[in-house]
Amino acid sequence: MPNKISDLFFDEPLYSSYYQKYQQEYIRKKLKTIKMYVEGYKFSEILGILEISDKTARKHIKTYLSGGFELLCKKTKRPKKGSLTEAQRLSFKEVVIKKSPFEVGLEGNIWTGKIMCLYLKKTYEVDYKKGIYDLLERLNLSHQKAHSDSEMQTKKPKNHIYKI
Repeated sequence: MPNKISDLFFDEPLYSSYYQKYQQEYIRKKLKTIKMYVEGYKFSEILGILEISDKTARKHIKTYLSGGFELLCKKTKRPKKGSLTEAQRLSFKEVVIKKSPFEVGLEGNIWTGKIMCLYLKKTYEVDYKKGIYDLLERLNLSHQKAHSDSEMQTKKPKNHIYKI
């Protein structure tokens, strides 16, 4: 296994194909780190231009040396903290279908994203933010944006003249 990038042949066409294939910014930064390093940029310049830490840049180089572009571009899967268990998901689904928020100690009669997040935090100590709608989809539940029809009916049109 090579110890330095200069020990490897840097394949520009292969680099370009990976750069075009992967649109995610975090992967492109990895690729740019390697290219800039091979082109002779000083480490401090790479860190400043790409706005990455020294540790991150060294990690990208080490990854490239051990597995080339393929390993470097492997998508990062971060573990999700506080995910619900299967039993908790099924219990949550049943509650959302059969009960109102008021019946489980929350304010309101309609399940909104915010109220569902509060319920999950209170009941299972799990933080959901934007992922609540993904959870609903995985549970085969549909959702729609709430609106008030009565608000629309009570508003008077602008510039309307009324006869007395």
